[in-house]
Amino acid sequence: MNFMILKFNKITVDSKHNYLLLFLLVFTSAVYTKTLPELEKELESVGDKQALTILSNYKSDIENWKKEDQGRYYTLMGLKLENTDLDLSEQNYNKAIIMLEELDFVSENLINALIERSYVYYLRTNDPKYYCPDRKKALDLARQTNDFQETLARALVQYSFCFDGKQEKFPEALKLLEEAILIAEQQNLNQPLIYNATAILYRSNNIYKKSYEYFIKAYQSWEKENDIQDMFNMQHSLLNISLKMGDIELAKEHEKILFKLTADNPEFSDFLFFSYFNASMISLQENDFEKTIENT
Repeated sequence: MNFMILKFNKITVDSKHNYLLLFLLVFTSAVYTKTLPELEKELESVGDKQALTILSNYKSDIENWKKEDQGRYYTLMGLKLENTDLDLSEQNYNKAIIMLEELDFVSENLINALIERSYVYYLRTNDPKYYCPDRKKALDLARQTNDFQETLARALVQYSFCFDGKQEKFPEALKLLEEAILIAEQQNLNQPLIYNATAILYRSNNIYKKSYEYFIKAYQSWEKENDIQDMFNMQHSLLNISLKMGDIELAKEHEKILFKLTADNPEFSDFLFFSYFNASMISLQENDFEKTIENT
């Protein structure tokens, strides 16, 4: 009997004795594909540049993924491109959305892709007529299922910004945010962005006491996550709202916290500048022009 001699990766295999070895070689090389969870794990705690390299390394694997995961891949690519190339970022979001809209069910990934693309439109135009249709569509999709409560809360917050600066739309925007807050409380979610958005809405409608209340809640939520930069931003907002309320002593309390955050976190080099900038706003309110000049 003549035996077939097979060559695989420069290894000569006698088919009579080594079928198992050949099968294992072919199976492990051809079947193994990196997965979306592996990709998302690799993307944790890396910068955008490194993330783009990682995403590129997965390009050949996604052909074997289900369509929903492929859509998520293009959304991740769009996210990591937002700070460097808005055109390419939008192109990846477009791919994701087209792919995810072909599914026969509502995908959470589609809702998030629409929200992310709307942010690109916001950066480009700052015009609600361009970025709000995606946010409205995302909210409508999120309402079609009870499976994505956290994502529904996110869609509610993002759509509420479509009414910012429109006093006649204040009740509608507030209703959206109140629904988001209720979801966060029911689901035990830590959602500082909801509180921040609510504070901004009240501030833009000159309801400063309520604005202050929600900026405090946002600060406390960021504090739970130990997000120093957002904690600093909330203290800046609290100081400004205190001045709008005419409470200089309260503003000074927030000034102290700003300088403490600055001293405790020297790695954030811009903190010192903004701490003095905020201090100058207080001294200006007190008509202490010499100190204002000194702080600035």
